[in-house]
Amino acid sequence: MRLPSRDPDMLRVAFVNHHGAVPSGAEKSLETYLRRIPDDIDPHVFLFEDGAYADQVRALGIPVHIVPASPRLMAVTRTEMHVADAVDGIGHVLRLARAMKSCHVDLVVTNSMKAHVVGAVAARLCGSPAVTWLKDLPEGFALRLVRLVSRTCATERIACSDAVVRRLALARTATLVPPLDLAQYGQGLSRDEARTSLGLPRDKLIFSIVGRIAPWKGQDRFIRAAALVCARTDAVHFAVVGSPTFPKDHEFAPTLVELVERLRIAERVSFIPWLPDPRPAYAASDLICNASAAEPFGRTSVEAGAHGVPTLCFSDGGACEAVLPAVTGTVVPAGDIDAFAAAMVAYAFDPAALKRAGAAARVYVRRHDADRLADAFFAIVRRASLKGAHPHREAAARIGESTMPATAERG
Repeated sequence: MRLPSRDPDMLRVAFVNHHGAVPSGAEKSLETYLRRIPDDIDPHVFLFEDGAYADQVRALGIPVHIVPASPRLMAVTRTEMHVADAVDGIGHVLRLARAMKSCHVDLVVTNSMKAHVVGAVAARLCGSPAVTWLKDLPEGFALRLVRLVSRTCATERIACSDAVVRRLALARTATLVPPLDLAQYGQGLSRDEARTSLGLPRDKLIFSIVGRIAPWKGQDRFIRAAALVCARTDAVHFAVVGSPTFPKDHEFAPTLVELVERLRIAERVSFIPWLPDPRPAYAASDLICNASAAEPFGRTSVEAGAHGVPTLCFSDGGACEAVLPAVTGTVVPAGDIDAFAAAMVAYAFDPAALKRAGAAARVYVRRHDADRLADAFFAIVRRASLKGAHPHREAAARIGESTMPATAERG
């Protein structure tokens, strides 16, 4: 790829993300900021695979560099990362470092767990400062590795929730909630149109779970709670919206269909494949259910709130940080399926409470306004460049610091 000529007053930033195909919440957050790139920043996006997300970034006019990773490295999950996987990634670190160096990158921002491990180390090899944008709750070896890389290779750290800050226990970490382009939500299809398009009944309340099909996402817990609700009322229909991504996800997905049949609620549950645009799912729903175990944040709750739809979730992880309890939704004790079902029943018997919570959620999500958060995000990026090896940008970075909106910092 031919690079545009350098403007010496611009900061060339490499945004590193492993997904280049199907975007998740992390990729949506990155794209939201890429749409708001300030005039003094020259963005380049480095991905470990090509695909639909890479094309979305290219459509913004931003250079995309594909540095392919091995299938083994791409298959690593936040709960299953081993020493052998780290060794497998060494070659990828070197390839990424060469690619970034050839682009004369000044600063690196990593956007996913694999990107933190590979990208931050590659930045160190290039002599560039790095910002780790943390959006995961890793465990075991993955937790130790991400913590080590962020502590030793990152100049600045940003977390999507206080739960992520607590899990990683890293000093001087700013908390910025995920950005949302509010103008894109709450419009489009009406409720009846959305239900018709998704094959959902128009005469029932629709309680939905939206997201990647995965064991930790809790679709099985949602279905078990739904069975308890079905025994109490026939006013609710349930929707499971999403598709599996990783190998173990594909093993898990058929068990959900089997569970629905075993519980004899197949006629009350609809399975809807992954939607490139999830807004019809929110428009069709009366309640969004987040049944995840240790969700880093819970973007679906924010997106639903922008549509005036409240959320029900468990109290662990960062999911509950997206909900104002008893105002924009309901938070129940972690893993308590009976309490989860009871909350759904309460809403089923009081649709007016659903509407009140939805109206409050629409107001509460304004704190996720992308324009305001972008100012804070890019101020941190500029501050990181000041701490790096680029003294000619000192004045611009200082301006960024002085105008940065307040963010929570832990440490």
